[in-house]
Amino acid sequence: DEIYYINSQSRSIEGAMFFKSLDNSNEVQLNAENAQKIAEDYAKSKYRPFTQKNMQLIRSDLLDHGDGGKEYLFVWCEIVNGALTPNYVSISINPNSGEVISYIGIERTLDVDLDPEISRQDAIKTAITQFKEIEVSNVDTQLAVIYTDQNEQCLTWVVTIDGEESDSTIRGGTVLVDAMSGKVVQVDPYL
Repeated sequence: DEIYYINSQSRSIEGAMFFKSLDNSNEVQLNAENAQKIAEDYAKSKYRPFTQKNMQLIRSDLLDHGDGGKEYLFVWCEIVNGALTPNYVSISINPNSGEVISYIGIERTLDVDLDPEISRQDAIKTAITQFKEIEVSNVDTQLAVIYTDQNEQCLTWVVTIDGEESDSTIRGGTVLVDAMSGKVVQVDPYL
């Protein structure tokens, strides 16, 4: 009925899934404010550094999975010097019963300098060059610590470029720009 994910080094529970909590999740009896309170109390009880870190709520949604039921999803992330860190908590709540459906709590030591060498504007310029013939309609940027393929931390600018629609095609995507070197780490175009 339950699955737990244990970090082999720290021996802390980094994830849990409670399958019985999925029962009767098609109706919404609980409002978002009460669901968030349940999730936050759970986070404080299971994620030891929750109140010591600058944990900010970055996502709060009621998800509808059709026949699979509904869930409130709340995600908190530690923000340091304006950068999202790998430290986060994600909790989903049954909107009918208020039970916790799932929990993820990741805590990692920060191994990188959080003061970017590359400016936000330079990162945006670099990101725009990744899309040919795009007329930019919106740009969103966020500084974030990510893990590379070599499992090393990297401070990046996450730049989302929205382009004007052309021929019924949405143009743009998300570009990760190394905030120290200015190199493009990853490009995820809209399909």
